[in-house]
Amino acid sequence: MTARPQTINALLRQRAERQPDRLAFRFLDHVGSAPPVVHELTYGGLEARVRDVAAALSQAANPGDRVLLLCPPGLDYVTSFLACLYAGLVAVPAYPPVASGRHDRIEAIARDCGPAIVLSEPPPDATDPNRLPSDLAGQVGSSLRQARWLSVRHDVTEGSGRDWQPTGSTGATLAFLQYTSGSTGMPKGVRVSHSNLLANARSTESRLSFNPDTHGVSWIPLYHDMGLLSGLVFPLFSGFPSTHLASMAFVRSPLRWLEAITRYGGVVSFAPNFAYQMCVDRIDDQARQHLDLSTWTRAVNGAEPVRVTTLDAFARTFASCGFRRSSLIPGYGLAESTLVVSTNAVGAEPVVRYVAKDELEAGRVLPPTDPAQARALVSSGRPVSGATVEIVDPSTGRRAGAGRVGEIWLRGKSVTGGYLDNPEATARAFHNTIGTGKQRYLRTGDLGAMLDGELYVTGRVDDMMIFWGRNVYPHDIEATSIDSDPALASTRCAAFSVEAAGEPSLVVIQELPRRRLDPAEHGRIAATIRRRISDEHQLAADAIVLVRPGALPTTSSGKIQRRAARARYLDGDYPPPVPIASDDDEEAARLGAPPDVTTTTGDEVMSPAATSPAHGTVTGAASRTWTPADIESQLRLLIAESAHCAVRDVSPNESFTYFGLASVQAVGIAEKLSRRLGRDVPATLAWDHPTIAAAARALATAPAESHHDSSAPPASEPIAVVGIGCRFPGADGPEEFWRLLTEARTAITPIPTDRWDNDRYYHPDPDTPGHTYARHGGFLTDVRGFDPT
Repeated sequence: MTARPQTINALLRQRAERQPDRLAFRFLDHVGSAPPVVHELTYGGLEARVRDVAAALSQAANPGDRVLLLCPPGLDYVTSFLACLYAGLVAVPAYPPVASGRHDRIEAIARDCGPAIVLSEPPPDATDPNRLPSDLAGQVGSSLRQARWLSVRHDVTEGSGRDWQPTGSTGATLAFLQYTSGSTGMPKGVRVSHSNLLANARSTESRLSFNPDTHGVSWIPLYHDMGLLSGLVFPLFSGFPSTHLASMAFVRSPLRWLEAITRYGGVVSFAPNFAYQMCVDRIDDQARQHLDLSTWTRAVNGAEPVRVTTLDAFARTFASCGFRRSSLIPGYGLAESTLVVSTNAVGAEPVVRYVAKDELEAGRVLPPTDPAQARALVSSGRPVSGATVEIVDPSTGRRAGAGRVGEIWLRGKSVTGGYLDNPEATARAFHNTIGTGKQRYLRTGDLGAMLDGELYVTGRVDDMMIFWGRNVYPHDIEATSIDSDPALASTRCAAFSVEAAGEPSLVVIQELPRRRLDPAEHGRIAATIRRRISDEHQLAADAIVLVRPGALPTTSSGKIQRRAARARYLDGDYPPPVPIASDDDEEAARLGAPPDVTTTTGDEVMSPAATSPAHGTVTGAASRTWTPADIESQLRLLIAESAHCAVRDVSPNESFTYFGLASVQAVGIAEKLSRRLGRDVPATLAWDHPTIAAAARALATAPAESHHDSSAPPASEPIAVVGIGCRFPGADGPEEFWRLLTEARTAITPIPTDRWDNDRYYHPDPDTPGHTYARHGGFLTDVRGFDPT
């Protein structure tokens, strides 16, 4: 019997040799609103491409060097990650840069790991080997500038790695660094080895019964530990195909996730709790008629608190699609233990236990005597094989008694090697013993209890908050609040989350300065805090409370007591939050709010949109003509709805982030607006324009494409084409293109000077590398405004 591979490299080679024609990975590229473009790689094709990329990386770096992955979503991310491992390099998965976005976190990661190479997507006409993508030029620090920038698509030649041999690696070899999603100022890189990856894959395979007939579907990005393990490592280990779609595609339309499961017979898919809730909220009856979720027997729910209300709602909502409640599998895990620590068993109903809320806050798990004090705890299942879980009193370092809440401590082969170049943090988290014992444990920072062999996660030791699957440290939010206005220097702040309508809600309690401020200044200060938190953390502050100096409880050493502040807030001891404004239904009515369609999937059949650039209008749904003012009004309505404020207080001269919108909310606004206009609206609308008014003008004057969802049933009536739009070299619209044809004019012109210096790149020999032998071509105007995604 052949021994199982001891590294990811050996595992990939074995798959390619034994089943070269078997599908390994598929990526669904949702371009606009059209059906997705499908890209696929077999194991043979994957291994060949990985060799090509690894050969190119080996020429630019030495084994052990770090490679920062900033590739966009797609199969290139898969090949780039595996190529790093093949070349003996350490992969550092990160999110790709966004136009007009902040790059502080990427720079902080680069400072910590010192990458030799950055894999990204530079413009194809660049020739400088140390080039930076145009959207990063001038915005990154020295750590990124010192790295060599390479592109998988433009710097790797097909077949170049045919004779190249992978670097020798062992199970102990460092495979990648998983950066924790907490503090932006001091990120920590978790050291994950090949043996960690294989151990976690083996124990998860055993618990969830993976086999080659399993089919995975994932929208979680590969720079997230859950996305990387569930979407790449687990399928590769167990030999089953995995279908991916971009996370932005899911956020714009959660239906796409379930459509992919339907289309490809998905068996397993991991996601945070909020994703299941989004499906409940945004997929309507009509869309559900086209879904078949009967094959989805492993719907793993983790990465944030699992809510029984979400489990119940999802099972009830999608029962008509063949989905069974027993398919819901709550789980628990963290990057420091590679990923999975515990899950429910396949085919078993999720275990829910009701406990007394007041007793739980005191650290005891007891049945409720008063139904009003009952809190539902969802079990995260039993520990997977090889994982030892202990509940420890964090103050004494001894095991907590039966029925007591304590900190979750772990040991096992999945526990990683600590943090990169951070021995102090590594010792605090990974080098812990229980009582007088000698075995080392990982302190997770999570609170929980073990009852009848089931693990129940109840909270955090250090008050860390979780929003949309992200870990958010309170001190980061507090620092941003204090730094947002000079008047708040030397003040104190407390940030925490509370539950509102079943969802986590961010509350910021900010002390005012000792010098008296005009009460009229309070609204400005609160608005500034809200804007800065949105800009720096992509989070919406749902409540900002301004309190007198000294109103926040502290320890004897002066540290903020967040839990005490939270209790006072919930008890109503603090002033009410500073409102953005109050509700204003009359204003909404004046602006012509359409019937509420914001909680549907957008499957309404709409006539194709047309554009009239000369008059700055868009013809969209129900043959309505949308002027810039109309679109502006709709944006104000949608922003007011998301920001919980009055429409009259949504100024068109402010940016989207002024109102504290998280990125998920901003993308949701673009999706809702596309339904109302009957045309496709870019998901990046909030970041592409400086103000709401500018976004409205751009939409009114841009060529429109009809908004269409591939799942919508065919229309039962003829479709009238009421307009067309086009953009070609020499013609920015149908009229110009018609004149170009009828007048027999050419659109070929000398290369514009704002594209590149042709004298520098021209060479008469067409085979000269890095040069062009052409001096003319066809060019679109304002190409910098083109959004390729």
